[in-house]
Amino acid sequence: MISGMGTPDVLGTAGKYTLFTTKSLNPQSRGKQIMVKNEPVIETAIEGPKYNAFSERKVVTLPLKIERDITKKTVTLSVKNQTINLNEGQFSDWVKLEFKIDFFTRIPGIAKFYLKQAAPDFELYLSPINFDPENPLKPISYPASYSKK
Repeated sequence: MISGMGTPDVLGTAGKYTLFTTKSLNPQSRGKQIMVKNEPVIETAIEGPKYNAFSERKVVTLPLKIERDITKKTVTLSVKNQTINLNEGQFSDWVKLEFKIDFFTRIPGIAKFYLKQAAPDFELYLSPINFDPENPLKPISYPASYSKK
């Protein structure tokens, strides 16, 4: 048996997406919106889970580099030694994301990118970051090894 609807994502939410955009932020949005500069190369970050660091709550992040080809309406994404090429209207394959909390703790996840618009404005969606079924932090199936198949 595999867990389904209602299973929290890596952030502990019920599936919160992220939108990287050059457009004005929409207060009605249900996802996380990150405003980026309208430039050919964008340096930003993917927000991961929150954790306790001594007396304060912190958010672990992964650097994300976005290289836009405005004439071809494509992007090249660089995250965690991975390169992803996308055309407008295209989804990526599953991308492995690993958030390092400390020397011993790592939280593996998977997500997909979707390039809605490369130019003139920019809109890139990141799906909710799900637990990696091949390496889940907590069991997401029964028996626990079933999700790895």
